[in-house]
Amino acid sequence: MQNVFILALDESHRKELETVKCKDGCEFHGLLNPEDIVHSEEFSLKKILDDARAELDAFPGTVDAILTHWDFPLSVVAPILCAERGLQSPTLESVLRCSDKYWSRLEQRKAIPNFTPRFTEVDPFEISSLNDIEVEPPFWLKPVASFASQLGFKVNDDGDLQPALEEIRDGIGRIGDPFEDVLDRADIPQEVEKVGGKHCIAEEYLTGIELAHEGSVFNGEVDIHGAIDMVREGEIFTRLEYPSTAPQGILDLMEEATRSLLGEIGFDQGCFNVEYFWNTETDRLTIIEVNPRISQSHAYMFEKVDGRSNHQVAVDIALGRSPTLPDDKGLYGRAAKFHHTTREDGFVESLPDERSIKRAREAAPDVEIRFVAKEGQKLSDLTDQDAYSFDLAEIYLAAADQMDLLKRYDAVVDALDFKISPV
Repeated sequence: MQNVFILALDESHRKELETVKCKDGCEFHGLLNPEDIVHSEEFSLKKILDDARAELDAFPGTVDAILTHWDFPLSVVAPILCAERGLQSPTLESVLRCSDKYWSRLEQRKAIPNFTPRFTEVDPFEISSLNDIEVEPPFWLKPVASFASQLGFKVNDDGDLQPALEEIRDGIGRIGDPFEDVLDRADIPQEVEKVGGKHCIAEEYLTGIELAHEGSVFNGEVDIHGAIDMVREGEIFTRLEYPSTAPQGILDLMEEATRSLLGEIGFDQGCFNVEYFWNTETDRLTIIEVNPRISQSHAYMFEKVDGRSNHQVAVDIALGRSPTLPDDKGLYGRAAKFHHTTREDGFVESLPDERSIKRAREAAPDVEIRFVAKEGQKLSDLTDQDAYSFDLAEIYLAAADQMDLLKRYDAVVDALDFKISPV
């Protein structure tokens, strides 16, 4: 029996691990309390590492693998712990070449210049107007260390820039300070060291259809195990949908670019997902970002369509085995994760009760509903939100086809009764 430790493992993801099959048997253990880290207002990298080491040292059995499916800071904690114990993992530097948005763009420009948007680094504490930024508006302005579109703003003119800078200056240290602690532990080039963790990146504003594919690298061999549509309304994500409806030629071009990039940055022995924009008018394909992990948001979709979640691939590689890819034996033709959001701030007076949840499950038997907002909470106090909307719930659905999928979503939303009073 092999022991696999999952950083900040919660109950919903523990359930997803039930589909994972290990040849010689394996047992999954949570490492660190998710309530203490995930969506925390502040965190110390040193404390997280010390607490994790203490838990591992106290474990009476062998530690055979350590995995994370969360973003920063756990995305960098895993390779640090694995390196200390000689376990299978990407190197810290290769993870940072993906997750440091400025460093990643530098690597992309070297490896896949035709797929890389125009960009420049920006010190948010030094600039005062668009004249101080080399990229022409409209552009995205976001910290080099961030996730889930936090502190990311579309800037059209100085009227957009000033309030964006105020929010960025106020909030950039939450992730930027611990991110600089990580950079101090890594071998980084001088141009990245000069920028640090509390700068921003301004990059050209891209439009089109947003796509992502997920895969793994094992002993230098890249495998893609699925491609996903990332559906937006303006700047707001509405859903992830699997499998992608993009033409095979575009998916092949994505794979070619991803293989070139991962080879350039030396990413190996781990999983990834890479996001692209495909402009259907110009046929231009442009990379958005690289995430050095599988996405937990994709697990339900792979399970319902392929019969096995992407956790299988991550566990196989962490245990030093060639990954077992999904086998198209799921019960459904399509699956999605919907973001049920509101654009208006408010106080959450009450969440949907058991009766409305029961109605939702009657409309869609395999629905999974994970509330993001909490009763008694002001929506603008939610952590890890984008700048344009507030998540009320994440709704996971599966259906025979897209039409049925969207019908089920409408029925579920109609059944859920959120009571929100205006601010």
